[in-house]
Amino acid sequence: MTWGDWIESAYEPAMDAGMTEAVFWDSSPREIVDYIASYKRRQEKRKKEEISNLFVLARIIVSDLFADDSHPEPMPWDYY
Repeated sequence: MTWGDWIESAYEPAMDAGMTEAVFWDSSPREIVDYIASYKRRQEKRKKEEISNLFVLARIIVSDLFADDSHPEPMPWDYY
């Protein structure tokens, strides 16, 4: 891979990660790779948090559907 090929392959992911053109051109290749990797880690963390929240919501809905008077209504702290 030539230097020009690397620039082309890194430019779009860097822009998608929120890096400005000025920062891209002023950064070393290592800094660009680190910036993109950090963005991907943050996205993965957000995705896991969203899945966790949706799972808790589903449990709340199911427990409410099959609730009876013998069990108290769950509170938010019961899930965290």
